[in-house]
Amino acid sequence: MRSVFALLLGFSVAPIAVACSCAPSPIPHACPALPDIGRRDEAVFIGTVVESLPKSWKHLFELAERVSGKRFSFKIDEDNGDRELTPAQQREWIEGMKRVTILMWRDILTPAQQEQIERATSMEDIEGPAQGVSWPGRRVRLSVSERFTGPEVPEFELFTGMGGGDCGVEFKEGGEYVVSAWCGNAGRWVTSICSPTFHVAENPEYVKGLRAWKKGEMLPPHVYGRISGAVRREGQATELMRLPKVPISLQGDCGQFSAVTDSDGRFIFEDLNRCTYRLQSRLVGWTTVGSIWPIDLTRVSCAEVHVLLEQPGGK
Repeated sequence: MRSVFALLLGFSVAPIAVACSCAPSPIPHACPALPDIGRRDEAVFIGTVVESLPKSWKHLFELAERVSGKRFSFKIDEDNGDRELTPAQQREWIEGMKRVTILMWRDILTPAQQEQIERATSMEDIEGPAQGVSWPGRRVRLSVSERFTGPEVPEFELFTGMGGGDCGVEFKEGGEYVVSAWCGNAGRWVTSICSPTFHVAENPEYVKGLRAWKKGEMLPPHVYGRISGAVRREGQATELMRLPKVPISLQGDCGQFSAVTDSDGRFIFEDLNRCTYRLQSRLVGWTTVGSIWPIDLTRVSCAEVHVLLEQPGGK
């Protein structure tokens, strides 16, 4: 038997919280990370979500039931999407997903693609006509409030995954997001949390850097980021959390500085000199995942670092 998520995502093991390849990395990078100016296949903007479909895994399931015109013999929600399905339930689910796909994408699918989906006997058959867009996934429409690079349009439509193991962005209607998107071979705009794309409240320093770049201003040298923690327990998904009150030090030829993470795990060192620094964080009972690379502020004015600490769990 296969689970709902496994059936959708194409593997037999349920995804874990840090399955996405762009999980917190100790490698510093310049901020903001902008694409080449003038490129029409990349865009960076701030926008408010007007519509996001489906809104969640549970909503996807409800849509599948609605368009199928019947109640399925099983249930899923945000917490039990990895439940096992019998072969009969798998067929039931695929039939529902075929109808949902056509409903959501009917205006961008050709008649031949719709016919291919109608004949599908697996999720792979349904995904084929998507032409590179992650499916199952979200189709999102945003109203643009600030543009930095890319097309000058008042509204943007793009595609992303459902979140979790596929690196999709969990767009919430009414939410304001910093979006970095690229245009795929099929002419559709795509984004992911790796782009990076995030809610504006998640990274205010990045937003500040974008606005300074747009005005042609240079911010004083500074380093910022976040400390996250991963708890691994045998037989369970890895739990990822923000870590408050973690002592941090920044050391370099220009001096030594210290700070403590806030309630959301964030930290910032401001008004630094242009030197090379090393960041260190220590928390009893936790170990740093990977090595934190040197931060070279002789070449850039800003660096962003995300550190992942790991705490061994138990049964």
